[in-house]
Amino acid sequence: MTSARIRACTLALVLGAGLLGPSASHAADAQVTWPDGWQVGERPLQSRGPDGTPVSGMQRLAAKAGPDGKPDAIIVFFAFNRTEGPAPDLKTEAGLLAQQQQMRAPTGTRRTECGSLEDATIAGIAAQRMACATMEEGKPTLRQSVSVLVKDRSIVTFIYTAPEDSYDAHKATYDAVEASLKL
Repeated sequence: MTSARIRACTLALVLGAGLLGPSASHAADAQVTWPDGWQVGERPLQSRGPDGTPVSGMQRLAAKAGPDGKPDAIIVFFAFNRTEGPAPDLKTEAGLLAQQQQMRAPTGTRRTECGSLEDATIAGIAAQRMACATMEEGKPTLRQSVSVLVKDRSIVTFIYTAPEDSYDAHKATYDAVEASLKL
């Protein structure tokens, strides 16, 4: 396994632990269709959003193994319900997500750079999306697509992470997973 693939796995797990944004229609019932050949895990989450509002939902992580059996690409899917307070707003939630991505501290010669949030549509629902790259010694080693959408009181976040050399090979699969969302 290349160090880039190890970083991809580690990065996705770190992101998965850190992106507990407030959410809610009943996001825990949100479903996507996972492609054949990807290993999928799920766990329920109870937490508080960045503003202290209680959130409940679930996280699913899918990994595609490369020829060496190690993860070659990872998709993290979060679906949360905002259980109290005002209904979530797409622009606010996308802004919080972008802040969390940008606040990740660089380590050694590695840093993450993200583009601007852009309007998108996922499964017919308005969304925001940004592209990020993890740079090491000035060269991209990991690429990400990070998306968030809000419907009623639900927030759904998708994060696709892959090493630079395999990102394009799995991007269409990631796009199909996003498009399969049922909320």
